[in-house]
Amino acid sequence: MNAEQIDGLIRGATVYHRLTDGSPHGAGEVAFYFEPDGRAVARFPSGKIQTGAWQIEGDVYRLDWDGGLQNSRSSLTKEDGAIVVRNASDGVVRSRIIRIVPGNAEGL
Repeated sequence: MNAEQIDGLIRGATVYHRLTDGSPHGAGEVAFYFEPDGRAVARFPSGKIQTGAWQIEGDVYRLDWDGGLQNSRSSLTKEDGAIVVRNASDGVVRSRIIRIVPGNAEGL
């Protein structure tokens, strides 16, 4: 997907991801809220809440977590009727987007 498509999908929305097996974040679903002003909040399967900043760079989106991982870059591709999230540097699948809800649906 290109930058305009990615921005249209995630800006101001809660994006639910199903993690791949063996994810370092555990098994299950992650809710990300991409605030319109560039802040991001995520709730992981463990219940951990993480905050940071997001931006679009070319055809990827980048997350820089407060006190954590920096320059986490992901690309989005459409495959088999789903949106797949891949690590932008090596193409490894991180998750599949299972739904997108306008606004902060989880109150994150």
